[in-house]
Amino acid sequence: MTNIVLLASSTLILVGIVVVAATRNIIKIMLGIQTMSLGSVLMLAYAFSQSKQISRDVVVIIGIATAISEVAIMTALLLYWFRFKTVDTRTIESVGG
Repeated sequence: MTNIVLLASSTLILVGIVVVAATRNIIKIMLGIQTMSLGSVLMLAYAFSQSKQISRDVVVIIGIATAISEVAIMTALLLYWFRFKTVDTRTIESVGG
């Protein structure tokens, strides 16, 4: 069971890295970041479950922080889409600010 959890979390992190590195679509980049964060939460949950300390609260706080960051990213993406009607990262340079 130990190897399966570590393999699954490592795979999620690596898939997220590959997705972020391989695309210029900001929605795919956001999904890659979300995959990496879920893999890291899984790895931390497993690490805390193996320790003899109270870990449920820490994992819940990390999960909540991950969910909040994903909502913030999605909100920024939606606002960008509604204003510029594109999610291509090449056009972000031409937006100015």
